Amino acid sequence: MPYRKRYMSSHDIDWYACVNHKWIYASSMGGLLPNKINNDTFLPLLQTISYNLPDLVEEDKIVVNNDLIVRRYERAIRVYREYYIQNDDLLNRFLENFTLDSFGRAYTAEFISMARKGFISYIRENIDDPLDNNYIIVAEPSEEISVKLSDFFDSPLPEWLNNEQFKAYLNMISKRGSIGNSHQVIDLWDLFQ
Repeated sequence: MPYRKRYMSSHDIDWYACVNHKWIYASSMGGLLPNKINNDTFLPLLQTISYNLPDLVEEDKIVVNNDLIVRRYERAIRVYREYYIQNDDLLNRFLENFTLDSFGRAYTAEFISMARKGFISYIRENIDDPLDNNYIIVAEPSEEISVKLSDFFDSPLPEWLNNEQFKAYLNMISKRGSIGNSHQVIDLWDLFQ
């Protein structure tokens, strides 16, 4: 069964897909899931499998989209300024510890973790508009590693996963298409509608 729109709009749901044998990890940030991805049985299963995969890449081999991090940090500063609008002293104390570096480490931790497993990690670009489904890369392996990850998903499934419905789901979330480069905003969502 698919997740309901109300549920999707209030949750950050991680979803996965394969484009030209390159596995992607995407964070919905309260946006809608593409129709072919939206399955409340197989998506949680794929989330669990993906989360438990071994690291294939060292952390120093991960490329982070620093331009995106700076933009998200500036957005966060604007939000906190509005929150602390009546109290400059509290705002200044908060900003002493809320540095670009600390924000960047916290913001990218999960994306880097998934990139270390071989995924190209995406986030919905315009998180302030739940209907905007364009995505942008947050982190990715610096070398082509997706083939190793694809080998895992293409290998015979363990007996407890070896059923036709799960195989059909994996096939449905694999597409041909272009996923662009690290600073290009793309409409991943439409690939899987």
